[in-house]
Amino acid sequence: SNNNKVTAELFSYFNESSSLANKLSFYQLADDQGTIVDPVSGARLTPGADGYREAALKQAEIFEASDRVSTDDDLDSRKSQDSAQMGSFSFALEAINGTALLAPIVTTSDGVVWTTFAEANQDGLDHFQWQGGLSFKMEDQPGLGDRDFNDLQVVLTPLEINGIS
Repeated sequence: SNNNKVTAELFSYFNESSSLANKLSFYQLADDQGTIVDPVSGARLTPGADGYREAALKQAEIFEASDRVSTDDDLDSRKSQDSAQMGSFSFALEAINGTALLAPIVTTSDGVVWTTFAEANQDGLDHFQWQGGLSFKMEDQPGLGDRDFNDLQVVLTPLEINGIS
């Protein structure tokens, strides 16, 4: 049934100031504690569990594949250009227990993966700062680098959710 499908179109604004190329995506959470369902094994993993980042990256691939407009200069094709970029993207996801929770995930050109859950990050630190609404900024260096949190700044504005604008 379509009751479990969540579709959305968002307008995105990115601003970056980093020596790394950061690839941004999103992955689906099963609850607000950060639990994810491994799309291969079906196992439920919490942040800090072995294999969490790998499962999150697999979920991010599913999210990327759900983008309905492949011509968007959006998440998958967007790399750091040390400049502001705007665009829109749209996706369709199956809800889990009636909700569709997403979390950002960033893979740097150094191959390091940062999630919004400190326990899931290799240095155990929180690399994201929430700015209210659907906006955040992040620090892409291990150990929080220069702690300026301006390596990637994102503002997302919903244009339409489940056909309602």
